[in-house]
Amino acid sequence: NSDLFNALPGSYGSICMLTKIKIRLIKMSKFIKVTYKTFSSAHDYIHAIKNLSKVDFIDSIYTKKNLFLMITGVYSDNVDNTKIIDLHSDYCPVYAAHIENILVKLKNNNEYIEHMATKDYIFRWDKGVFFVSNKKFGNSRLIRYLLGNKINSKNIYTLAHKKLNIKREYTRIFQDVMIPLNELPYILNWVDDNINIHPLWLLPITKKTNKELFHLPCKMNELYINIGIYGKVKKNN
Repeated sequence: NSDLFNALPGSYGSICMLTKIKIRLIKMSKFIKVTYKTFSSAHDYIHAIKNLSKVDFIDSIYTKKNLFLMITGVYSDNVDNTKIIDLHSDYCPVYAAHIENILVKLKNNNEYIEHMATKDYIFRWDKGVFFVSNKKFGNSRLIRYLLGNKINSKNIYTLAHKKLNIKREYTRIFQDVMIPLNELPYILNWVDDNINIHPLWLLPITKKTNKELFHLPCKMNELYINIGIYGKVKKNN
């Protein structure tokens, strides 16, 4: 049953359990060179995505209205350990707070480059859960000293659900949606006008083959983008 089979992602075992799977492995380097670039319009951002040269990783942030931060990463082996950004120790800031500091540095520069350990890069959003705990936890040295790496996705989501159940607060959104890349300006305008949540997480996606186990029902080689909307609604029209 192809419909049930393709419904497995996100079903958490409610349909069935996979017992055997073949996975293509990618050789990893020890470090990743991370490049940050800003764009002042959706048109410029989309153009940059479509004309991007080969990278190993990419995601982006819609930091506020008409300001995009594109983050690309490439594997790197030869890096001075003294220049590696700390994103794993108990007392380091969450990644969202780290990005705020980078945005300040980008005001007078076209791009900013740094290096981090591959493991830190892959799990960089776990501490602080994207932007959920940035203001209260990410920038607080006291909270970081007391809680350290306990400010992770497992604990934060547990606390968030308990808070929502107690306060019956239904104006918070934790939702991902995927749309064709060219439709991004329309969706962002709607978000700005109706719920006014910033920042948003943007993850470009392309489909290169029909051989994936769980493939997207979309056109080959067409660019799509996942929008992560996490936060409290500031407008409710």
